Amino acid sequence: MSLKVLIIRFSSIGDIVLTTPVVRCLKQQLDAEVHFLTKKPFRSILDANPYVDKVYAIKSKIGEISEELKREQYDWVIDLHHNLRSLQVKRLLRRPSRSFNKINLQKWLMVNFKWNLLPDRHIVHRYLETTKHLGIQYDGQGLDYFIPAAQEVPLCKKGITWPWSSVPLMPPNVCRWGNSWPFVRASIVPFCS
Repeated sequence: MSLKVLIIRFSSIGDIVLTTPVVRCLKQQLDAEVHFLTKKPFRSILDANPYVDKVYAIKSKIGEISEELKREQYDWVIDLHHNLRSLQVKRLLRRPSRSFNKINLQKWLMVNFKWNLLPDRHIVHRYLETTKHLGIQYDGQGLDYFIPAAQEVPLCKKGITWPWSSVPLMPPNVCRWGNSWPFVRASIVPFCS
């Protein structure tokens, strides 16, 4: 019998993409049944991921899906958000869990006093620490992002030419102004050759 695992990360786009090595490693190394809990605006990031068996999404409250989650009888809850809402989920489910250490004090000291007590490890490796007790090891395959076939857009079709050879590459829409890139940091990429 394989493990049934719930991964919690409510937001945002980049943070959810950073959790994908955890999802992939659980699926490939343990053949686990992997479910993911997020917020509705971010569900589409996970829907096409072949390593996620089921995606639960909430608008704002855990109560929207609490009965469904309780019926799942998870073996483990992996909390990669570690906030009050994820604590509410863990208390609701009463299943074994591990939570990501957000190192908020170290981040606060760095921002306010420039005291760098932050670990010298990428966040992906820190996320993976929450699954160490299950024997999960990083596979070195990087991040995953899957686009559903129905949403793929061919940029270069045979016979179509473009009046320019490169276009500015702008980041996707972001939730907070502080997460956006100034135009001067946008890349110029070749468009069709």
